[in-house]
Amino acid sequence: MEKKKLKIGAFPGKFLPPHLGHISTIKECANKCDILYVVVADHEDNSRALCEKAGLPFISAKLRVKWLRAHFKHYKNIKVIYMNEAKLGAFPAPMKEWSDYFKKVTHHKVNIKFADESYRKLNELHFAECEFVCFDRQKINVSGTKVRENPEKYFDFIVAEAQPFFKKVIDLKKQK
Repeated sequence: MEKKKLKIGAFPGKFLPPHLGHISTIKECANKCDILYVVVADHEDNSRALCEKAGLPFISAKLRVKWLRAHFKHYKNIKVIYMNEAKLGAFPAPMKEWSDYFKKVTHHKVNIKFADESYRKLNELHFAECEFVCFDRQKINVSGTKVRENPEKYFDFIVAEAQPFFKKVIDLKKQK
């Protein structure tokens, strides 16, 4: 009897911070896989700069991984992992290097990659062995940039596990 090949997917992102758009997409992707790796891909200097630009305290990858793992703790097929991009060149220039490292981090098991349409060509070039599944980033009108720039306006879109962090940030801004 032939052994069924597992569908192992990956959804990479900064998740800076995780929001309901991410959560909806992760659930949708997980429903198409036996195992889904949610890859928090982070270059700490870039993340620090994004937080600083928005007037936020630094949100480490470790904290984002913690929030996502807590949120998906009851989902047995979702595995949240970390990918340190610090030794890689600036995205998207070294895509071959990034792709090789990504494959190492995910143990070369991924056979489905999830991303929005703008990543199709990169995936076809560097992940030819993987099925590419496109999703609509606009389904829920939120982004990490919007949340960072206006956490009070987008507070209800922030993943519940991250809301206490942002409540403190909002309260501190109101005190000034």
